[in-house]
Amino acid sequence: MIELRDEDVVQCDQLLRAVGKARFELTGVECIKVSDSLTWLAHLGRRLHEAAQSAAAKAIVPVLLVFVAELARAQVGGSTIIRGNTDGTPIGNVTDRLNVSATQSGTWSLQTVGVPGAALFFGDVTTAATTEAVVRRTAYTEPASAAQFSIRSANAADTAAGTGARTVAVTWSNGTLTSKAVENITLNGTTCVNSAATTARFFDKMQVATVGSSNSNTGILTLFTGAGCVTTVGTIGALAEQTFWAHYYVLSGKTANLTGAAVSHNGTTTGSGAQFVVRGVNPLVANENELQVLDVLRLYGQSSTVSRDYTSPIPVVGPKRLNVYVTPETSSSTVYRAAIDFFEP
Repeated sequence: MIELRDEDVVQCDQLLRAVGKARFELTGVECIKVSDSLTWLAHLGRRLHEAAQSAAAKAIVPVLLVFVAELARAQVGGSTIIRGNTDGTPIGNVTDRLNVSATQSGTWSLQTVGVPGAALFFGDVTTAATTEAVVRRTAYTEPASAAQFSIRSANAADTAAGTGARTVAVTWSNGTLTSKAVENITLNGTTCVNSAATTARFFDKMQVATVGSSNSNTGILTLFTGAGCVTTVGTIGALAEQTFWAHYYVLSGKTANLTGAAVSHNGTTTGSGAQFVVRGVNPLVANENELQVLDVLRLYGQSSTVSRDYTSPIPVVGPKRLNVYVTPETSSSTVYRAAIDFFEP
């Protein structure tokens, strides 16, 4: 713990210039969300100083600084952003969460308390239609109930000591969306392998975790709900190594804070653009309407990538399934890609 005097706030003000954009409300107990875009400036330090003065009659008013290091911008992760004036010891990194307290005497205290969870979900879809499509490389059928799951390859090389995929990591949630887990399945070629889990219903993704000399899965890997490889949930394409499903399940009691989006395609001609939207729905409620949670991202023909950062993260409260959709503007076969950045403390 390092004490920062009022006069140190000037130094803090200057050092916080390196942090990035911020959103804050300095009334009572505050939450300040900071991304690492390295473009924001000064005002935060002055407001913190004002908060210290206004808090004098309230004993201690905690101010929480949540530094969000997005995976897509990890180049600044770990950079020191605040040093105590007394001994120069680093007390905060871009990837850290800090507690800041203002006391009656006007002193400031900062302490690292942890790192919020930053992640992204992404995928792609190939289509020649101009109708809306969900952004998934392969089909996904959501199971109707929780159960064991199973996996099988279409090629004998995908096995424990084979040249292809050896193990597959499956990310799943239970039937009430109250827990999430990852199970690693050791493949046995074209023979079905059952999971240890018996309460899996919702699946975020599959990824090839370990491989042989081919460095990829040789055959199509199929995920099934239930033991014995009967009812298909989804697949990893041959040589694809993961599902590329642009969807994500937010657990009950959790909030996914959406911080950015990026979309692209392989179109090279005018008129090959598209519009992308993200929608959310509670999969536990029958017939609930799936509503848009982010604004429309428009990708123009011949564009490479369009991205958008949200200075104020967009909160999506669970339980929720988030899906990315694309509406193409050309009937030529085109690959459309999307990625959504978020953090989930």
